[in-house]
Amino acid sequence: MCGIVCLIRNCSAEEADDSIPDSLRQTCDRRGPDAQATFRYTSSSSTAVSLHASVLSLRGKEVTPQPIRSPDGRLVLAWNGQIFRHEGDENNDEENRSSLFLDAAKNDGEELLKVLERVLQTSESGEDVGLTLAGVLKAIEGPYAFVLLDTETQYLYFGRDPLGRRSLLMRRSVETGDESLMLCSVADQGTIAAGSSFVEVDCSRSIWCVDLN
Repeated sequence: MCGIVCLIRNCSAEEADDSIPDSLRQTCDRRGPDAQATFRYTSSSSTAVSLHASVLSLRGKEVTPQPIRSPDGRLVLAWNGQIFRHEGDENNDEENRSSLFLDAAKNDGEELLKVLERVLQTSESGEDVGLTLAGVLKAIEGPYAFVLLDTETQYLYFGRDPLGRRSLLMRRSVETGDESLMLCSVADQGTIAAGSSFVEVDCSRSIWCVDLN
């Protein structure tokens, strides 16, 4: 399984990155020993996003580092999941096959990002993007959790598969002058002992959205 940590905070990107506890980052990295990286972004309203991901490579001919960026830099994806149906699967048929019909040698996250990029290019507002993304995710057969940043509309999306087969925890913190939201695949003992309260992201809906504007 791959690991995801995302911190959204109304401050500079540098401060937001430093606010991710080292123990939590290290716990995330143990889930994905093949590659680790952090992407930082600050919106026009000074909302900072630090998106950290670690990779346990199971698909593709080589390791695909995460977070994955689209060629134009608009989309940034952290993906922990597997898309079961792929090209050459003898159980696929026109009635049941997923709209994401993958070559088994390709990376799930990369191929999903290509589909999402095409979808977003035809959407005009954040609400339309969310509805369309929900439709794409509904067609996926397999477990997943994800965080997707759209730097053009300045919306951040996250969610889990409807059965909740991949973990994604959420913690909201509201302090004077410092409101933050943290998402992570797993919480470490040190962070929990410090009094942080995490809950599982509700998987009864496929997608959640944060407006960074």
